[in-house]
Amino acid sequence: MKAAFLAVVAACFAMATPALAQSQTSTDTVYETVSTTDMNTILQGMGFQSVAQVGGANTFEVHTTNGFVFNLFLVACDGPGNSCYGIEMSTSWDMEASQATLMANTAASFNGHYSLLKAFTEPNHLRVQRYVITDGGVTAEHLRQEVRVFLSGTRFFTEYVKQQTNLQFPAP
Repeated sequence: MKAAFLAVVAACFAMATPALAQSQTSTDTVYETVSTTDMNTILQGMGFQSVAQVGGANTFEVHTTNGFVFNLFLVACDGPGNSCYGIEMSTSWDMEASQATLMANTAASFNGHYSLLKAFTEPNHLRVQRYVITDGGVTAEHLRQEVRVFLSGTRFFTEYVKQQTNLQFPAP
């Protein structure tokens, strides 16, 4: 499992290195805060099957081309849909009540070993999330990279759950 994690981390660094080099010379817009318009534009350009605002100005539901669904929330905002300083990405899977202890222990174990995502249980759900802070400014490429890291991390988490519990959950 550590080898799989190292492969995910290596892939993330491989994708991030060009982004870091590009940010030094790029004319990519730097966002000190992010609006729903900004985030919608970024997500729409990533090739997802669909991106829709749901449940309020600050919430997006994103469907990948393989049918995986995740939510993205703009948080710490000065108003609905504008000047947001944080982005939370999350997804969840349904679980049986009888799996609650097993899944809580698995999430705690994952969190103890890895900081890529935060895993936790809620009534009848297993959830992962990643939080991004935009304070000081981030580029659109950095935000796209954070979404890719979330999806890669989620895929790794589902592999971890399968290895630990022999249960399989849909992955991105």
